[in-house]
Amino acid sequence: MGSSTALSRPNRGTPSLSEAGGAAPKRGFAPGVIKPFSEGELMRLRKGQLVRRWLKQSSTEGRAVGALSYQVLEGTPRDWLSQLVELDTLSVALPKVKLVEEVYGSPTERHIRILHQSGPFRGEYTVLMNWNLSQGIARFWMHPGYHADIQDLWGFFRVSEWEAGRSLISFGFFFRAPAGLGFLENSVRRSVSKAPQRLKSRRSP
Repeated sequence: MGSSTALSRPNRGTPSLSEAGGAAPKRGFAPGVIKPFSEGELMRLRKGQLVRRWLKQSSTEGRAVGALSYQVLEGTPRDWLSQLVELDTLSVALPKVKLVEEVYGSPTERHIRILHQSGPFRGEYTVLMNWNLSQGIARFWMHPGYHADIQDLWGFFRVSEWEAGRSLISFGFFFRAPAGLGFLENSVRRSVSKAPQRLKSRRSP
């Protein structure tokens, strides 16, 4: 997605999910479901507050739920991109993380194992993360070649300029809960969608 897209010009609203770079192989985000930012959302973004939108979709593979979340943070896109490629930043952005480790790495592709634990609930999976630094986009999806305690996961991070010295952090994801644990969908979705807000707690670049 180039510099003329809606996310880099917030007064024009948001792009479709497919334009936002969230699609992964054999997994997608339905186009045309995202509306422009409302005046209330724009006001919250200007104040540095989190904006979230809930998503769901069904396919032959089953039901998936997710969210889009946005927040404006102090720092340039280059500053935030340099932090987002670090593994410890994922530990900050995601909830209840016990372990983040790289199990494979190349200049453009990384396999990252992530372990979450909250009380008796434990979830492990490995994502393939692909960065396009020139576009400020990281696409990720669950790698089927590793152990996973969830059925599926895919999404994206994107960093774009909001105004001089401030960046818009965009985060979108879908996931499929394991069989019998659908009752956790809403709590997981609400928690994971706070990723941009958690980044705010990290020391500003």
